[in-house]
Amino acid sequence: MHSVETLQSEIASIRSAITHGELAAVPALLEQHDLHLHEYCKGADVEAARDGLTALHAMQQDVIALMRERQQRLLELMRAHRHSHHAARAYTRAGQF
Repeated sequence: MHSVETLQSEIASIRSAITHGELAAVPALLEQHDLHLHEYCKGADVEAARDGLTALHAMQQDVIALMRERQQRLLELMRAHRHSHHAARAYTRAGQF
């Protein structure tokens, strides 16, 4: 049976994987955490675990914010790459005249 502590440990592992650039592992970790969270919720005494669940929710929100930040950074890099690619092509074409 899963506990709030094991769920928190899973979120910490997800955060660590994202932070250390181990992105290939993240989908499986997220899927596993989701499954364990659903299993936990089926039999949990929510009132007794309220503080731990509140902390878990805060950790999940932190990971979501981290993922969004990483996504934004990647989008910016893709835009910069596309811009430099267009500039390089323009310089190449200009040199052909």
